[in-house]
Amino acid sequence: MHKKLACLMLVTVLTSIPTHVLATVNAASSNATSSYNQNALIVGIIASFITAIGALIVSLVNRHGNLSVSKRNNYANTVTSERVKWLDKLRNNISEFCGLTHYWTRAAIDDKKKNNVLERIDKLRYLIPLQLNRNDAPDKRILELIKNIPDLTGSTKRGELDAAIEELIKASQDLLKAEWEKVKDESKSGG
Repeated sequence: MHKKLACLMLVTVLTSIPTHVLATVNAASSNATSSYNQNALIVGIIASFITAIGALIVSLVNRHGNLSVSKRNNYANTVTSERVKWLDKLRNNISEFCGLTHYWTRAAIDDKKKNNVLERIDKLRYLIPLQLNRNDAPDKRILELIKNIPDLTGSTKRGELDAAIEELIKASQDLLKAEWEKVKDESKSGG
């Protein structure tokens, strides 16, 4: 497609040269003996050629620039879109982890349902760390809480469990807010 467009522009520019040259030749042919007119003809041909080449170069440079900007914008849009999806998944997983842990420690449920709930909690306990960066400070705190909360599910540690869940929610809110600000900044700057 790009080659076709460049060829079309080249043909358009080059086909405009003969009309301009013919006009100059016709003007010069009425008095062909004059060296002034011959010089004018040569200058006209050279000027037409330079103009055509210049127009071609400008159009190719613009095309290249537009492609670069387009690629950069597509990349930024993709990253921003994926970051929003990641934020939503992380929010939902942490919410479900907290809710199921609270439910599991408080509700009177039969063994089969209790096992299903415990299985889901364990899955989230390993899924959430895969969505975080173990080297970032806010993420480290969330990872630490996710790791420690299961140890607080005994009936004698409910106060500690509630405090840990509340701290996990606050740490998650801080992380989600900071990441959301990054998304907004990326959207404004285009990358």
